Amino acid sequence: MINTPVPYVKRRRAAIISCLYWGALVFLLLLSIAGCARDPASYPPPPQSAPLPPLEAGALLGFIEMNAVDAPSYIVRDIAPAVEGALWRWAWRRPAIRVSVPGGDGLRFVMNFAVPEALLSKTGPIVITFAVNGRILDKVRYATPGTKTFEKPVPSTLLRAGEIAILTAEPDKTLRYGEGVDLGFIMIGAGFKP
Repeated sequence: MINTPVPYVKRRRAAIISCLYWGALVFLLLLSIAGCARDPASYPPPPQSAPLPPLEAGALLGFIEMNAVDAPSYIVRDIAPAVEGALWRWAWRRPAIRVSVPGGDGLRFVMNFAVPEALLSKTGPIVITFAVNGRILDKVRYATPGTKTFEKPVPSTLLRAGEIAILTAEPDKTLRYGEGVDLGFIMIGAGFKP
């Protein structure tokens, strides 16, 4: 047996106790940090729009002006929520509205809109495809800026009085503005007229 001096044993014992103390302290610190939850690095995208409220066809009009108080309930997609200039809203890449089909024959799809000069100077002439319930009525090329009116008779086979119809007017070119907004044209009002 080796005869070790007493001070060596005391120092060694003190070193072991010190190591155990600091090791336990580090372990508890790491354990407490591991229990803290961090926010995830990314989040899923928020819903882009609320679902359309269910409406009876009788609750909708056959023609809607974009500055009307209830215009948001007619918008299906891609039309700005805010009214600009107290009269109009921006239509984006694939604008669509829903309107009630009035009774009577000889209905026409009518849309009042504007093509801004600032848009045409960047995109060149645009072609807008007008459709009712997914069926194309016409494609019209617009090369000059200003206020326009599209008007086209709708075949009676596409409509039933009292039902809801989806009207679309999709530009072939848009102007990228800010983050994720593609400006197409200015919508003033749309729907059916006899």
